Amino acid sequence: MAAFELCKTPNFEAAGVQDEDSAVCSYLHLFAMLLDQKKHVRDLQENHVIEGGGLTSEEALQFFTCIGKNMRLGLFYLDIIIKIENFKRNRSFLLRSYLFIMKNMNKIIAVISIIGAVVGILSSLQALKPA
Repeated sequence: MAAFELCKTPNFEAAGVQDEDSAVCSYLHLFAMLLDQKKHVRDLQENHVIEGGGLTSEEALQFFTCIGKNMRLGLFYLDIIIKIENFKRNRSFLLRSYLFIMKNMNKIIAVISIIGAVVGILSSLQALKPA
């Protein structure tokens, strides 16, 4: 399908070319961008998203990275990348706060524990202090 799309539309940036004219190439390029480790390929093979066809995880990874490097970028791909970047830039404060807390949960718990220990020690010292 990608080869047909490339033959049908030799230049994705030409006048009159619709975004949909590069849908298959854009999909393959995005898919190849997401598969950057053997572990990702193995996970998709286990969930039957990718049927191996006799390829090992390493060979499938090489196949998709080769496609990703050699495939022409279509307008559909660029549109999706722009939308992803706009979403990341404009996501809400609440979502950014949640992601920050989840990413740094261990550090936050450690700081709260240290503050609690210091407050406990100071209150114990305050209670031992003669009146």
